[in-house]
Formats: sequence, structure tokens, C-alpha cells
Amino acid sequence: MLEIPSISHIECPFCCEEIVRPTKAITATCPNCGKTIALDSRVFNQKYVFSGEILTRGNISVGEKGFVKGDLSATDIVIEGIVEGNVKAVGRILLSQSGSLIGNAEARRLVVSEGATLSGNLKIGLKSNKEKNG
Repeated sequence: MLEIPSISHIECPFCCEEIVRPTKAITATCPNCGKTIALDSRVFNQKYVFSGEILTRGNISVGEKGFVKGDLSATDIVIEGIVEGNVKAVGRILLSQSGSLIGNAEARRLVVSEGATLSGNLKIGLKSNKEKNG
């Protein structure tokens, strides 16, 4: 018997276009804007330096001694270390007491702990296409 792969639908975090992909896929490419999106979570722990762009439907966590220079896009983002770049979360961005963000932030929710450093423009309360269209 021929097995038909199951598919799921996700929304591109950049252009809000719907993406159809196999359920077991670990990446997806948006047919509208061409961005490739990772579908798992990413963790940048102690003494880890990363440079570049990260797009994921999972979560991103930058540890207290982590340093990321580049743009981040995820479902939720936790910053305990340093991020130099723009961040966009479908859900929330959490900037901890030890966290530093130098760049713009876009999210549905933003939590900034006392002692955190934030330098950039904010867009908070964003809605997905599904929420906008009912």
C-alpha cells in the first residue's frame, strides 16, 4: 500500500504567506519570499558565538554567555546573553536581567527584566494573518 505523506501548514514569519510542507520536514522554503525556515528550536549556550541569520518555527534561546550577531526569527526568543541584530517572534521575546539586545524587536509580547539592555525600535502586539482575517 502506498503511504501518502501527511502535510501541515505554517505561516512564513517574514511575509505571512502560507507554506505547505510535509509534517516530518526540518526546513521549509516560503514560495512567496524565498526564505528558508528551520522548523526546530535553536540554543546558543555559554561561550558560543554565532554570526548570521536564523529563521526557525521553533524557539531560540541565547544563554547568558552566548553572543549572536545577526537577525533572529522564531516562535519565542529568550535572550540572556548578547544579540546584535533584529529579532522577530511570532509569540514573545523575553529579555532577561543579563540580556542585551542591540537591534529592533517585533513580537506579539515583550518581557524585559529589570537590568536588561535594549537599544532599538519596538513593534509589539503583532497579529498573524489568521488572526487578522478572522
